[in-house]
Amino acid sequence: MAALTRAGFALPAAAEDFLRSSDGALLAEDVACWARWYKTASWYAGQGMPVTETNLPFHLQALFLALAEFRSLFDYRTLGRAAAGHRQHQETLRRATELYISSPSIGPRFRIQHGQNTSILANEIGSDFWINHNVTIGSHRGIPSIGNKVTIRTGAVVVGPIRIGDNIDITANAVVATNVPSDTIAFAPSTIFVRKARAKR
Repeated sequence: MAALTRAGFALPAAAEDFLRSSDGALLAEDVACWARWYKTASWYAGQGMPVTETNLPFHLQALFLALAEFRSLFDYRTLGRAAAGHRQHQETLRRATELYISSPSIGPRFRIQHGQNTSILANEIGSDFWINHNVTIGSHRGIPSIGNKVTIRTGAVVVGPIRIGDNIDITANAVVATNVPSDTIAFAPSTIFVRKARAKR
């Protein structure tokens, strides 16, 4: 972790303790997932570092230093715990712009890609959840419950007391307000073209 420390940043020891504890198991799976996701990126400080249990603290530091949306995820996983001492870095290591996460339960391997302008308000979310930016998951006479292996792409809206099943792809700009059965792709409506009236000369 020397390179990260020389950059003037280090998470508190409580963060590493939490990562190795049973309470930190979900965060540990998130870290391993994100590190594998970005391991070939030229900018990633952990490039070439094996993603093993021993090396997870290094990857935690590298991801926290590099990605605002990962810092928001870390805040969510450590809310109310000693590991949350990292908030002293908020002035220099800001969180993703307007990313709101509120759910009693989100399973492991939670991925956020470009988390700007995204609101997540759900009863529960399963494992392997992947969300893009400009997404709204929220309330309309109730809030959604989301299963495992669900991907929600840019601009989608998922609202109401509905159930999103397992292995679901919700494509960009789709609006979902009814239950979605497992093994389904939810597409946005096609673009409609309307011929313009010709201006009188």
